[in-house]
Formats: sequence, C-alpha cells, structure tokens
Amino acid sequence: MNAKKRKNGKIELMRFVFTMCVLLFHFNRGLWDGKKGITESISFFAKGNICVEFFFLVSGFLMAKTLHSQLQREAAHPELAAENAGEGIGDATLRFLWHKVKGILPYQWAFSAIMAVFLCLSKPETMPDGILKKLPSLLLLNRTGIMADSASFLRVDWYLSSMLIAMAILYPLCRRFGKTFTRLVAPLSALLILGYMMYTVGELGGGSRWDGLTFHCNLRALAEIALGATCYEVYTVMSKRTFSRFQQLLISITELACYLITLRYVCSFASSKYHTDIVLLLCVAITLSFSQKGLLGESRLFQNSVCEFLGAISLPVYLCQIIIREGVIYYLPNLQPKCQCLLMVIMTLALGIVSYLIVSSVQRRKARAARA
Repeated sequence: MNAKKRKNGKIELMRFVFTMCVLLFHFNRGLWDGKKGITESISFFAKGNICVEFFFLVSGFLMAKTLHSQLQREAAHPELAAENAGEGIGDATLRFLWHKVKGILPYQWAFSAIMAVFLCLSKPETMPDGILKKLPSLLLLNRTGIMADSASFLRVDWYLSSMLIAMAILYPLCRRFGKTFTRLVAPLSALLILGYMMYTVGELGGGSRWDGLTFHCNLRALAEIALGATCYEVYTVMSKRTFSRFQQLLISITELACYLITLRYVCSFASSKYHTDIVLLLCVAITLSFSQKGLLGESRLFQNSVCEFLGAISLPVYLCQIIIREGVIYYLPNLQPKCQCLLMVIMTLALGIVSYLIVSSVQRRKARAARA
C-alpha cells in the first residue's frame, strides 16, 4: 500500500494563521465594533476579513490540481478512461462537489444544532420562525438568494456556500476547456470581476451585499477561485524548472514578504482600496508556497504532523467561532472585553480540536469498515 502523500505544510500552517485572523476579526467586531486598536497604527485584526481571499485562492488551485491529476491518471490508464467515458461533465462536477461537501457537513450540522439550541434558550420570543428560516443553510444554500436575508445558524458559513457555488460553475469550464480556460479566460474574467467590484463598491468584503444578480461574495468567490486555478498553471511551469541557490533565496524572500505585507495590512486601519493588491500578493505567495522551490521548500520545519494538524482543525475552528462568541457575550456579559476575547479564543480552539478528533475518528472507523 502506498504511503499517504503529505499535504503542503506551509499552506496548512497559513490556513491556520489566516483562520485565526478571521476569528479575531469577528471577535473584534463582536466586542469592540471592529474599532479595537493595539496602537494608533496597528489594529486588532480590523482587516481580518481579507484573509478569506487566501482560502478562495487555495480552493481554486486545488480544484485545478485535482482535475489535472485525474486527467493524467486517465491518460496513463486507458482502462480507467474507458470506465469514466460514460460519465459526463455534470456527473464529474457533482462527484467533485460531493467530495468537498461530505467533509464539511459533519461540522456544519453539529455546530448548527448547537446554535439552534442556543437560539431557543437566548431568544425564545423569535421561535419557531428563527429556526425555520435558517434550515436551508444546513444544505449550504446561504448564498443562492432563496433565503432572502441569507439567514444561517453559523453566519460565517457564507464562505463555504459561495465557494461551492463558484466551483459548480468553474469546475465544468475548467474540465471542458482546459488550459484555454485556466491560462486565458480565468485570469481575464477574474480581473474584470474584481475591477467591477472595486469600482462599484470599493471593497471585496460585504458578504450579505446584493449586487443585483447575486451576492457580492459570490462574485468574490468566482473571481478568486478562477485566479487560484491560474496560479496552478504558473506552478506547473515552475515545477519543471531548476533554480540556483540565489534564485531559491529570492523565491523565499518574495514568498515571506507577500505573507508579511498581507498580515500587516490585516492589522492596520488602512483603506479597503488595497483589497485587490492583497489578492495579487496572495496569488504570488500561494504559488510559491505550493511550488516548494524556496530554500525551505520541503524542510521539516513545515513538512510535519504539527502543520498538518493545524491545517486540519482550521475548518471546525472557523465554523464554531460564532457559537463561542455569542455564548460568551450572552452568559458572561460582565466580564472585561479583553478577558472575554481570551476566553473566546481558548474555547473556540478547544471546541474545534475536540470536534476534529471526533469526526476524524468516526471517518477512520468507517474507512476501516469499508475495507474489511
């Protein structure tokens, strides 16, 4: 049996780092209306919402990589290609989306159930309508528009809904048109969409804003997942090249600089007009991180179980944050905001880790039972 291929440690580490940035951005909004600052020029993650761009870009990269790997396997094994010959693009897209969804739903449903109980206890006067109007979010339909005000138990799961909507559109295009799409159509359309958003609204945030045809965040997901697919094309070119030690040093410096500038922006009071600049910096950063062409490309500093674990808990930590935030504010209103924030961080991490351990244990047991 082949050993399981390890994930990219740097990407997994940054997945956790940016999850924490989003977490602290929401805690800042809940406790200080987003105005908390550390100094006059350093904010308490006031621009943390821009970190969602990292996840959209990585999703697009991995979507293109998954499709490329599948097509390579079919080319190398004609019997596999013949087996999949009867499968249309629609079926392939549904299979790809289901692979994504089945990793999300255990956390989505469990945390939604907890939030439903909390809402019944804290806001009984809004029941049962307060629960019923949120039920479509259990199927990640938050950003289709059918829920009017996009009611959701967890609120932050808008990102997952937009991601799946965008992939449902982009995956079949990527499969049908291949490099024509990822090298030409995807980057051009992405830049036009981002330009439209910045010109009309002035920022990429605003998940619940309606843009006439669809939600603002759906356009955001479409553009950035498309850019992520283009990043994969750049990666394929880089992976075929050999770089000198000096070039590897330049790659490492560029990669680190892109992440540091992004994190500095996250902890600033700067204007939202720089959102697209941050997206482009992150495009460079994730391409270089995936390429592993820097000096520490495959170093054990990143390629280890700790980084993989941090990346793995990012999803449950992200999804359970509102439960903890609302619970601490409701049940401990007299606690100092700084203490509330610290407690929120500790409890969110704890719940995220425990839920990950439970879900992964159940999944391993199911896998063993299927093999038996």
